[in-house]
Amino acid sequence: MNPLQTAAVAHFEALRTRALANLQICLSSPVGIARHTDLVDDVVDYINEIANAEAGLEILSRVVKDDPTGSEEE
Repeated sequence: MNPLQTAAVAHFEALRTRALANLQICLSSPVGIARHTDLVDDVVDYINEIANAEAGLEILSRVVKDDPTGSEEE
């Protein structure tokens, strides 16, 4: 992978990891959350963040795989 691809993958993986961590905390101990908002909305938001990050990784994977120039570098 070239540096731009590596950076894009790292970006989406970090977004997914962050949202997963927040979702796990929200689901395991919601009383430990300082702000008292609609927790269901928070859970839905984290799930959407995870889905968006995974979609970004999938799109990137398809684009790299379908690269007609064969410019995938390690």
